[in-house]
Amino acid sequence: MDKQEVREKISALVKAKAEGISTVNLEDNLRNALGLDSIDIFELMLECENLYDIALGESADEVNTVQDLTDLVCAKLKVN
Repeated sequence: MDKQEVREKISALVKAKAEGISTVNLEDNLRNALGLDSIDIFELMLECENLYDIALGESADEVNTVQDLTDLVCAKLKVN
């Protein structure tokens, strides 16, 4: 698995969570640009934890963009 695969999967998860959004960019802010609230972001992080069998911990406050979430997951997976 490489970073591109993680990025694509997370983008698909975000797109499914953000209603009415057809395109997701890495720099998109999860709250402002995509309209997700704290619960949506928490659920998104749980989906990533379950999908990749990792623990993201209390990192929700650090996750503002799609790129932030991708970087966090890749760091936990030790993927470059």
